[in-house]
Amino acid sequence: MPPVSRSAALCLAAGLGLLALLGPLVGPPFGSGGEAAAQSTRGSQRTAPQSAPQSREAQRIVAIVNDEVITNHDVDRRVRLVFISSGIPDTAENRKRVGQQVLRALIDERAQFQEAKRLRVSVSETEIDEGIERIEKGNRMPPGQIARDLAAKGGDIATLRDQIRAGISWAKLVRQRFGNVVQITNEQVDEVLRESERNRDKPEFLVAEIFLPVDQTAPEAEQVRVAERIIQDFKGGANFAALAREFSQGTSAATGGDLGWIRSGQLDPEIDRAIAGLQRDQISRPIRTATGIHVIYVRGRRIPSKPEPGPLLVSFRQIFVHVGENPTLDVIERQVGLAESIWRNTKSCAEMERKAKEIKSPARNDLNNLPFDQLPDQLKDILSKLKPGQTTQPMRVGPGLIILMLCDRHRHVDEYRPPTKDDIRDGLFRQRMEQYARRYQRELRRAANVDIRQ
Repeated sequence: MPPVSRSAALCLAAGLGLLALLGPLVGPPFGSGGEAAAQSTRGSQRTAPQSAPQSREAQRIVAIVNDEVITNHDVDRRVRLVFISSGIPDTAENRKRVGQQVLRALIDERAQFQEAKRLRVSVSETEIDEGIERIEKGNRMPPGQIARDLAAKGGDIATLRDQIRAGISWAKLVRQRFGNVVQITNEQVDEVLRESERNRDKPEFLVAEIFLPVDQTAPEAEQVRVAERIIQDFKGGANFAALAREFSQGTSAATGGDLGWIRSGQLDPEIDRAIAGLQRDQISRPIRTATGIHVIYVRGRRIPSKPEPGPLLVSFRQIFVHVGENPTLDVIERQVGLAESIWRNTKSCAEMERKAKEIKSPARNDLNNLPFDQLPDQLKDILSKLKPGQTTQPMRVGPGLIILMLCDRHRHVDEYRPPTKDDIRDGLFRQRMEQYARRYQRELRRAANVDIRQ
C-alpha cells in the first residue's frame, strides 16, 4: 500500500467524519471522558460528602415492615435503576410516580426476605452473578457490560444485585414451600400434547406480561392507573422487559415477564380475548382477571403449520482505531494509515475480529442477528449499501475512526418445534407455581405490619 500523505491524512481525519452514531456499540469516547471520566465520576461518588440536610433526607424512614425500615435512600437507589434500565425519562413527575411503585415493591421484598430468613432460604453471590449473566445474554451484551453501563450512567450495581437477590430468594421460597404440592400427571401432559397437535392451524403468541395484584393494599383503580402509565412508558420507548423486572409482581418478573409461546386456552379467558387481536410488537390495554391487572406484550405471532419469514436480521463487525482528541500530525498519519489498511485488506468477518484483537479495538464485536429495523437510521443506511464481506471506508467517530463490515443479512424463519413432554410438564408446573406464589404473596401482605410514613 502506498504511504498516506499528510494532506490525505488530514482529509480522512477531519473530512471523512460522516457521523457520530455508534455510541452504544462503540462505547464512550476514548482519551477525553470515557473510562477516565467514568472512574472520576465513581471516585467522586465515593468521596464527595453529603451535606447534613441531604444526609438526613437520604436516611429519612419512609416505611417500616415488621420492624425493618425502608429509607428514602433505598427508594432513590431503586428509582435510579428503573430510569437507567427502562429508559423512562428522569423527571420530577416520573420520580414521584415511580417512587410510589418502587416503595410498594420494596415493601413486598422486605416481607419476602423476612419469610425467607424464617425458613432459612438463602441466595449465594454465585447465583446473583448467574442472574446478571442471564440478563446480559438475553440482551446480547458481553460479560460485565451491565456493570460498566451502570457506572457510566451514575447507577449502582449493588442495587441491581439486591433486586436480583430478591427475585431469586422469592422463587426459591415458593418452590421450597409448594414444590412438593404441585404434581403434574402423565395424563395431563398427554392431553396438552394432543391439544397442541389439534391446534397446529391456529395462531400462537410469544408473550410477556406485567402482573399487578389487586387486594386491600392495592385497589383496582390504583393498579389500573399504574398499568396505563406503564403502557405509556412502553409506547414512549421504554424497554418492556426492564419494566417487567421493575414493576411486575408475577414470578416471571425475573425473566423480564417472558411467558414463552402460548395459544388460546392456556391463559385466563380475559387474556385470551385481549391478545387474539394483537399483532407482533403490540401491547394490550390493562386486563382485569380474578387475581389482578395484566399488561400483555406480544413479541411474536405464528401459525405452527405455516411458518412465515420473520424480521430481517443483520450481523456485522467493527474496528475502532483510536486517534485521540488533540493528536499530532504524525499520530494522525499513522492511525489513518492503519485504518486505510484495514479497510483495503480485510476480506472476512473472522479477519475483522482477529485484527480488532491485534490493535485492541474497544468496539463491541458480538453483533450477531440484530433486528435491522431496530438499528439507528444512519446505521441502517450504511449497512443497507453493503454486501456480506464488504467494509465501509474509515469514518470519524469521536476521537477515532471506525470501519464496519457486513457479515450476514437474512430473514429469520421461526421454524415450529413441537413441544416435548418435558416442555409441557415444565410449563404446567410453572403455571401452578405462579398460582401458589400469588396466593402466598397475598398472605404475606395481610400478615405484615406495614407503617408507611410518606
